[in-house]
Amino acid sequence: MFKVFLNSAITWIISHWQLLLITAIGGVIFMAGANWGLPVRLHPDEFTITQPTVEIIKNQTFLPNTFAYPAHTIILIDSLVYRLVSLVANIPLSELIANQMYILVLASRIVTGLFAASSVIMAYMIGLQRNRSTALISALLIVFFPLFTAHSHYATTDIPITFFMLLFIYFAILYFRSPDYIRLSLLSVTIALFIATKYPGAILCAALAITIIICSVRDKRYANISKHGGTSIFLILLSMFIISPNLFIKYKAVIKAFTLEARNYHLGADELGFIGNLFYYFMLYLSSSGILLFLFFLLGCYTLWIKKERFIGWIALFYSFVYWLCLSYISLHWERWSLPMWITPLLISAIGINSAWALLDGKRRIILLAVLSVIAINLLMGTMARLLPFLLPDTRVIAMEYCKSNGISKENAFYESYTPFSPSGGSRMDFLRAGDKYFVKNRGIEYVILSSAMYNRYYAERQRYPKQAAFYDFLASNFKLIKRFGNPSERTTVTHYQPSIRYSAFEGINIYRTISYIANTLKLGYDGPELLFYKVPEEFYLPNE
Repeated sequence: MFKVFLNSAITWIISHWQLLLITAIGGVIFMAGANWGLPVRLHPDEFTITQPTVEIIKNQTFLPNTFAYPAHTIILIDSLVYRLVSLVANIPLSELIANQMYILVLASRIVTGLFAASSVIMAYMIGLQRNRSTALISALLIVFFPLFTAHSHYATTDIPITFFMLLFIYFAILYFRSPDYIRLSLLSVTIALFIATKYPGAILCAALAITIIICSVRDKRYANISKHGGTSIFLILLSMFIISPNLFIKYKAVIKAFTLEARNYHLGADELGFIGNLFYYFMLYLSSSGILLFLFFLLGCYTLWIKKERFIGWIALFYSFVYWLCLSYISLHWERWSLPMWITPLLISAIGINSAWALLDGKRRIILLAVLSVIAINLLMGTMARLLPFLLPDTRVIAMEYCKSNGISKENAFYESYTPFSPSGGSRMDFLRAGDKYFVKNRGIEYVILSSAMYNRYYAERQRYPKQAAFYDFLASNFKLIKRFGNPSERTTVTHYQPSIRYSAFEGINIYRTISYIANTLKLGYDGPELLFYKVPEEFYLPNE
């Protein structure tokens, strides 16, 4: 029996060695910098995962009591992983939580990385529904898409829901081939997992309704619209209740959290409007993938629709665009929210590349290879630029050593969020304003520490925040700059944990900029937000009363 199993396993490995190799490469890329910044915790959102996980462990329960995302699926998974880490390391969980929490944060990041690697496999499985070449190209595009590389290093919910989007599309394709209750159940459970991780997963209910209606009309089984529709609603609610009963028991907290997430204000991420958000997400993709890859997406659409391939189930490939449209209605916009949206263009681009190769021959294939080489270099350089910040020391960590060496502390400094004394958020800035000048009341304050993660947000919308921009201008003109960490020429965006590159949709420009960024950053030896250290001049202390 064991020999039969072993032979089957060896046969499977040999026949799928390309997938295994691509997944292994992806795993290295997705987790190479998982220890980024540790033991200092630099990401502002990881607390929303790690802290609730610690709480349910301390309370000896499997009922998360936080509802921000809600992230319950990931919290429950992480709670099991934390226990496993404790068992393997032979260190009591209480000890890890109290004194070595960074180890558990690392474990949570590895969970995210494993979700990213699993996404590679799911992209392959979806592509395999067409042919093996499309499957391999799909897997490669997931591995070398720069946005996935960046967010796979955070203990957050965005990579896991990208995996659930892929899982949903795969099961939807299977359902289109043969609509039955098993596939319907798999779709319903996937939606429940998505919603229990992040509320916008409810958008997939619309995609499921579309799937059920199309299949029922196609097969002339109109009763299935109500039968399968009603069953799916029941299964989604049941699965959600099994995953996290608190989502139902504490529904008022869920409504409050959902309302907060749907608010129309957040510094640096609001008031673009529906069309503006659509365009923001579109350009975010285009600047990450390049215009040439987008042309292959258009070719993929042509292959699927204009050439009228018979299998109507390929409509499932467009479901992440439903997510794009719906999420653009929300007032806010964030890069991390976009990850599930890019499943559609990446998978269909794989079909376009495969179709182009099949259509062309001879010298035309040489031209195609040249174009594909440009795309590959662009994606590779973009991926390396996104990975590099996780492999080098962060400015906030480097600057802390400078503070220790020069007697700068929390007690004698004002500091913003994303600075050494507040690496992931929270500030101490208590200036007194008199006209167009700013004064320090406490003479014990000798230094001011600023971060580009904050001031670039205000500078990006100077007309909306004139007072804040004027404050930064005042400090730059009147306070003595004693130390700067970071390359100011690279600090051009408002993000606080990504390389500040002016990405372009044109591959040639993008390749030049990413290579320049990589070379400059390696020469500098660290990355992160630009940090400015000012000394408070004597004339800007309030006189003693």
